[in-house]
Amino acid sequence: MICQFAYGQEEKPSTKETVVVEAAEKDAKPKVERDFKPSAVNVGMEGIGLGRTGISSGFTQLEAQADIDFDRYFFVVDLGHERNLIANDVFNYSNNGNYLRMGVQVNMMPYNPNRNFFFFGFRYARSHFSDQIHYTEEFEKWGQKDITLANNGVSARWYEMTMGLKVKVFERLYFGYTLRYKVGKKMSGFDELMPRNIPGFGRASKSSNAGFNYYFLYHIPFRDKPVPKKPKRVFRERSNSNPSNQSLPSNSFNNRF
Repeated sequence: MICQFAYGQEEKPSTKETVVVEAAEKDAKPKVERDFKPSAVNVGMEGIGLGRTGISSGFTQLEAQADIDFDRYFFVVDLGHERNLIANDVFNYSNNGNYLRMGVQVNMMPYNPNRNFFFFGFRYARSHFSDQIHYTEEFEKWGQKDITLANNGVSARWYEMTMGLKVKVFERLYFGYTLRYKVGKKMSGFDELMPRNIPGFGRASKSSNAGFNYYFLYHIPFRDKPVPKKPKRVFRERSNSNPSNQSLPSNSFNNRF
């Protein structure tokens, strides 16, 4: 009796599936070319203080602003002068000084064709000023006496969180506003007289203040910088290769008797 055993494996061809999937969000944003070389400056004046100066004899505020671009970031400087005079039957108070703000703001609308921009920002501010109060006090022994208290060389600093909008209205002319929240006030250099106002900050007795400014700005370019195009979401094609289906080994038995 002769027996023969034959063992064989049957192979099936592998199959591939092509699946089109939307890329993950981090892959969906194509690389954007950044241009940090400055291209223009915006210079202008603050309008609300200028209007109050024109209609009030006891108040003066003149403020200029300038900014320069670094890609979608802007370095901003505000320089201002403020004078307050309060006169009544009880006392006369005057306050006179200058202030400086500087910081950065980020344009949240970098693809706007008119170069309008909505921004968030942060500023560091300082103020140097002097003030004086004059009043009359009644004493039993000496009668009426004129009293004058004054501070010279008072300084203050604070921080500001800002947001705002600037819109093109004609050619290179822009109008815009800035909202400010002022915190972290620190003041030094005063004696008996507690200052009533801090130029650029507001009421000195408050630890924080809010502010609103309206600006007229003129755009001055010094090189041609095109407005970047908004990147579009892309779809990526990805191929998934499934491993070939392998069948279970099959045995062929040929028996010869």
